[in-house]
Amino acid sequence: MCEGSCAYMPFGEGPRICIGLRFGIMQAKIGMAIMLKDYKYTLNRNNPDMELSSKAPLLAPKGDVLLHIEKVD
Repeated sequence: MCEGSCAYMPFGEGPRICIGLRFGIMQAKIGMAIMLKDYKYTLNRNNPDMELSSKAPLLAPKGDVLLHIEKVD
């Protein structure tokens, strides 16, 4: 079993990489752009004080983050 950097390779790697890789990435970017364009995101007032995880490679909260999402007209 492969561990570490090759443990999760949804599109494969090397000369036999999935031809849908670029299409999948494009779809994810379009979906994110639509969500950011059509909705307003704010932190919920009931959020506890946020603590950052020291185990995550990027800045990430230890617990949940409650969001209030409104559709923009």
